[in-house]
Parts: sequence; structure tokens; C-alpha cells
Amino acid sequence: MAGSIYERIAHVSGFPAKAFVTCIQNSTYHWHSDYELMIVLGGEVRLFEGPEHQMLRTGDVVLLNSRVVHGYRSNDPNNLCLFVQFSERVFEELLDERMTFRFYLNSASGVYPPKNGYDPIVVAACKLGYYMRQTSPSAAYKAASSFFGLLAELLDNVVHDIRRAPLSAGKEPEDELAARVSDFISANCSSQTLAEDITREFGLNEKSIYRCLKNALGATQKELTDIARIERSKLLLRHTSMSILDIAQECGFISEATFYRTFKKETGITPKEFRDGGLSLPTGFEVQGYLNYDSMDADVRLARLAGLA
Repeated sequence: MAGSIYERIAHVSGFPAKAFVTCIQNSTYHWHSDYELMIVLGGEVRLFEGPEHQMLRTGDVVLLNSRVVHGYRSNDPNNLCLFVQFSERVFEELLDERMTFRFYLNSASGVYPPKNGYDPIVVAACKLGYYMRQTSPSAAYKAASSFFGLLAELLDNVVHDIRRAPLSAGKEPEDELAARVSDFISANCSSQTLAEDITREFGLNEKSIYRCLKNALGATQKELTDIARIERSKLLLRHTSMSILDIAQECGFISEATFYRTFKKETGITPKEFRDGGLSLPTGFEVQGYLNYDSMDADVRLARLAGLA
């Protein structure tokens, strides 16, 4: 997901949902037309949903509605998450054209708890995730059964309303513009003239950019730039033998001291401590916000939460 403001989700042919397990490092702000259900199977992950920032911990479940700008970050190398993404089209027989369901599901906030609690939703989602990882002849049918059971739980037990989908024509929505600006910052974070680059790229003055980012993402250009530079520096610290001074300069920091101060503020440790004790990734592994994880451990966790173990 990192590096893309609009994520086009590819589903398995003939199946309306995509379910996968991953360890998250980070993702830039992005959006997609699918709903996204996330369950933290272990560790901690910070969710950025529009201007709201929230820490999710083991057992938490969140449903992000279609077209919501969001992102993830985690300094916990042992985090593990289940994602279930599914199209709005699964509800098309229930709604008039251009109408959509908006769900309110977030166990971390505790607002609008499901009528029957979170467990039935977690069980159905983990069954789906578990069966989609299996290769037995019956696994696909069990996955389909689990998915439609999950939809039933959402409709029956989760607080929701029905809204009219926005027209695609006209002025670009502020949250989508903010996501594009965020993506530009991530791609050009080492530039010493980034503020000028942004105003030239998007044809807006600095005040308009500030207002857009603050309203939609709850962050300033400087905060997003610091985050992007720190994430880039993590890759260089892990995968290269560059000196810390060279990494600071490569990532756009004006001095090594500024790099140290910003890095510790964002991660809680110094760049040297991160390099000495950071998670090592396999050579050639393409980092796109996801990290390697123990596949067997993932199956065990899913089976336990699904009541299959």
C-alpha cells in the first residue's frame, strides 16, 4: 500500500472478498473503494483515519468504510494483522443505486459497540482468513460461508446508516487531495525545497495546503515530511552500511542532530539503537509497508480466534 494514494484492490476471480495476514511497518495515506476490516492478531499498530490517530492493540477490530483516507504505522516488529477487504457491490441488491452502507465499528474507541459484542465478528473474520489460507478442496466453500456470515453479522449487529454516494464529477474532495499531497511528500521527502515543490505541483498556496492537510489528515506538512523522512531512513539504516550522517543528508535533514532528535521523537529510540537492534529483512525484499511474519504462527492465531483450534 505504501506509495499509492489510491489502492486498486484485486480480488480472486469469482470471490467478492480479499483476506490476508501481514506484519505492518507503515503505509502512506491512501484510500480505496472497498470496505476494510482489520483485526490486530498481535502487537500494536497505529491507525490514521482522516484527522484521527488511534493505537490499536491485540484483539482490536476496526471497519473502515469505503473511500475513507487512512494509513498505518507501527514500531512494533512483532505486530500481526488480519485484513478483510470487500467491495460495496456485495450490498447492491439491498440498496438503491448510489446508496451505500456506513458502518460504525471500532473496538478501540468503544463507541457504538455491536449489539452482540465484537466476538461474533472476530470469529467470522478469522474463519474467513484461516480458510482462505488453506488448500483443501472444501476450503473455498468454507471461506465463502464465513464471508457471508461476516456480512450478516455486520448488518444485524453493527450500528450503521445508509448514505448517498458522492458524485464523482466536480471539485476534488479535500481528503483525496490531501492524500495526493501526502503521497507527493513521501516520494519527494528528501527535497530541500519541498514546500515550494508542493505549491508548484498542486497549484495551491501554502495556507491552502496547510488547511487541506490539517482538516483532512490532522497533520501539518512538516509532520508528514518528518514521518516520510524517518520511514526512508529506517530502510537505509537496515539495508545499507551508510553512515548516520550520510543517511540524515540523504533523507533531507539539515543536520545529524536534527535527524537524531526527530528520529527519537517518532520512534522512542536513536538511529544507532534502531540499526543495532532493528528487525532485519531478507536481501531483495521489497518493502511496501509490509514485513515478513511467521506463517505458522498466523495460522495458529487465526484458528484459535475462530474457535477452530
